[in-house]
Amino acid sequence: MKKLFLLVLFVLLGAFIFADGGENKRGFYLSFGGGPAYVSYTKELDDVLTMIEDLGGDRITFSMNLSLGYAVTDNLYAIGNITAYGDRIDKDKDYMQINTYLYAVGIKYFPFTTGLFLGTNFGTSVMLLQSNLTETISSEPGTGLDFVLGYDFDRTSTGFGLQIGIKASGYTVEDDTIGASTFFVNLVWK
Repeated sequence: MKKLFLLVLFVLLGAFIFADGGENKRGFYLSFGGGPAYVSYTKELDDVLTMIEDLGGDRITFSMNLSLGYAVTDNLYAIGNITAYGDRIDKDKDYMQINTYLYAVGIKYFPFTTGLFLGTNFGTSVMLLQSNLTETISSEPGTGLDFVLGYDFDRTSTGFGLQIGIKASGYTVEDDTIGASTFFVNLVWK
């Protein structure tokens, strides 16, 4: 009975996703971009980074993202998303860099077909510590969640466009909570 229920559920879901009645002009979705970021770690790690920065280290934080998806309706996309936050400090010839990644699935919703959009992503997060003084250290996988608010400047429902927006992220990695936010600029094809 359980197998039959799952089969029916997947058939109905597939019919919903791929049935457009000739009206859905949207299909494939691809976006990539990035921008400046703010990342908040545990107090201990924040203190170490601040100390290195106070000793004259140059610090840069940034974000990058890549989304690939398909239009469920003219207003809604189901997407796969990779979000990366980089936090690097250089001091003389030494550096330390913390990269936080979220490998996620989510949705992107356009209330008016173009213009304003909202999105959310949920998935697996991982954190890497890189330095020229030690080997790369990788965390155990955790979970993460993104919320996105943006604007798409393409006035047509398909084609190339430019998007700007803000993203707020929260990750749990090895029982620690990491928060991040970014202002992004994306190039998009929809």
